[in-house]
Amino acid sequence: MIAAVMWGDVFRRAIQAFDEISTRAVIDPTVLANRVWEAACDNGYDEFDGIIEHVEPALEPEGFGQFKLLVASYAETPLDLAEDDHEALQFCVRCAARQMIITPIKRSPA
Repeated sequence: MIAAVMWGDVFRRAIQAFDEISTRAVIDPTVLANRVWEAACDNGYDEFDGIIEHVEPALEPEGFGQFKLLVASYAETPLDLAEDDHEALQFCVRCAARQMIITPIKRSPA
């Protein structure tokens, strides 16, 4: 249990460091948006939770537009639900996918 808490703290501190790092990074905002999207999609341990708000200034309107396109494309992709999955499991998968889509957009600039 102690190790889990320590690792969680490490990830939380690392994510907070993106506030400063992202504004200093010399990277095209569209490329950054693609990298943030890849990280958010491969977030198996919740290590990238909250990343969007920390890199938002560096995304600029161009990168945020790209990020929105990626989210919209993901939203249009049909879920891979096995027909033999229990209805409750299918419901949970749909909810998780919806949360993945909605959460990043909540803080988006106009």
